[in-house]
Amino acid sequence: MDYTQIKLDDISEDVLYSISRWHNETPRLWIPDYVPTENEIKETITRMKENECYIGIATEGSIKGFIWAEKQDNSVMILSLFVDESVRQQNVGTSLKEGLEVWCKAEGVDKIKTTVHSKNKKMIALNEKLGYESKMLHMEKIID
Repeated sequence: MDYTQIKLDDISEDVLYSISRWHNETPRLWIPDYVPTENEIKETITRMKENECYIGIATEGSIKGFIWAEKQDNSVMILSLFVDESVRQQNVGTSLKEGLEVWCKAEGVDKIKTTVHSKNKKMIALNEKLGYESKMLHMEKIID
């Protein structure tokens, strides 16, 4: 597996579109029939281009995973981490997060933040393994 930080100036529109689509499909984990709109995908691409961010990819012939994080003062917020099902449990997510940490150190960033859906037990376990701590639990109730 090859791991690369990609610069927005060097990234093709096809790769940006794929990353944005994967990012916007995340709600399918808890909303099975969710389908992102083309407008949502385009808005994500615009956000990637307009904000200082880190995008790392894992490739093995094609993209097998990515991480996208935005810089916010002395911290970054991981907005998306995706690993293709065919390579899960092979340390791809760990390697992508470690690449982000290397970049953060070089950029003088001292904190990485992220959000994880409460049902995503595997990501919670990965984050805890890498030293992330839960700081706040967001809860909601749907009113009928």
